[in-house]
Amino acid sequence: MQNHLISQHYRYSYTHRTRSYPKRRHAAPDSDTTNNKLWIVLQLSEVFATLPETYIRKSTFKKMRKLTLLLQSTYYLMTGVWPIIDINTFMAVTGPKTDIWLVKMVALLTMVISIQLFIDIKNNHTSVRLPVLTALSFLVIDSYYALKGTISEIYLLDASIQLAFLFTLTILWRKER
Repeated sequence: MQNHLISQHYRYSYTHRTRSYPKRRHAAPDSDTTNNKLWIVLQLSEVFATLPETYIRKSTFKKMRKLTLLLQSTYYLMTGVWPIIDINTFMAVTGPKTDIWLVKMVALLTMVISIQLFIDIKNNHTSVRLPVLTALSFLVIDSYYALKGTISEIYLLDASIQLAFLFTLTILWRKER
């Protein structure tokens, strides 16, 4: 019974740190107390051998994701503020626009997304839905209309930046799980 309780205790603590159970490589002996102690030591050594590596790797991925979100939200803030402050230089770089109000509306929405990302970073919010879906949306629109010739080819640069955000966030999110 004691063997079972120890095993359950370490399974519980290990589960909450890594979301998976330790692998059982050694079968539990039936009656010999010497073998029981050896089995417990072997089980504990397997569990504790993987804990530091797993903890460090997950915390590193969280820091990298936080840095990526910080870069993404800063980029969105800069690209959102620019057409609001000086529409003429914005159009000089990105090409002429017919609906200035629409450009400014997209800029304001981009700034709102940026502010929400900053708030999520500050509050350690773990969802990657907003940054991934935003990057995907900008990537699709920029690529489609730039390749079609509707908007300037400079938007392909923005699409490549969005692709980098999308790729990095997806990789980091999958590594954290």
